[in-house]
Amino acid sequence: MASIQSVSSAYRPQAPSMAKAVTPQVKSVAAQGVSANGNLGDNLSSLSSVGRLGNAAHVAIKGGAEGLSSGQGLLTALKGFDLSGAFGAAKALSQTALSWGTKSAGIQGAMSLVLNGYRAITKKISVAEAGSRVVGDTASGFVGGVAGTAAAAIGTAALGMIGLSGGLLTLGGAAVGMAGFFLGEKFFKETDLYKNLKSKVKSILDYGFKPLSA
Repeated sequence: MASIQSVSSAYRPQAPSMAKAVTPQVKSVAAQGVSANGNLGDNLSSLSSVGRLGNAAHVAIKGGAEGLSSGQGLLTALKGFDLSGAFGAAKALSQTALSWGTKSAGIQGAMSLVLNGYRAITKKISVAEAGSRVVGDTASGFVGGVAGTAAAAIGTAALGMIGLSGGLLTLGGAAVGMAGFFLGEKFFKETDLYKNLKSKVKSILDYGFKPLSA
């Protein structure tokens, strides 16, 4: 009998100890889950930045190569004071730039939709704010694509005229094109058109989603 009581008393203190051991483990798992959620947002933000850089490089290299002949024609016509030839080359280059601006807008808009859609789902920003950012990023991607393509085409043509060739010419043209992309975006984002566009979209979405949040 004494032996049974001894075993029983030896067993009882272990239960609270086990409970204490399990509780920190549960808290640790929960904390890891919160950390994982936070890391996802950070990862999406980082991927968006890398994607934007890749988009600029893609526009500068591919778009610049497609518009190179028009850029060469434009510089040659301007050098010879051929206004008619310059107009035709500028028109052809603008069509190429608009085409690549559209591609750039699609890429940048899609990346913004994923990032800001996640922020809206996780309640970090409102749906209206997310929508305005997506529209703003799409528009700035278009402007950056147009500017980057034109800058890359004309820059590559100009560098070729001063004697650069091969890999140096490609790298130089890409650098000029990427600079044009980011400068085009920067100047556009400082305009009233960009600010009013985002504000208008946000107002429309705020009004549209108000009944759902009421």
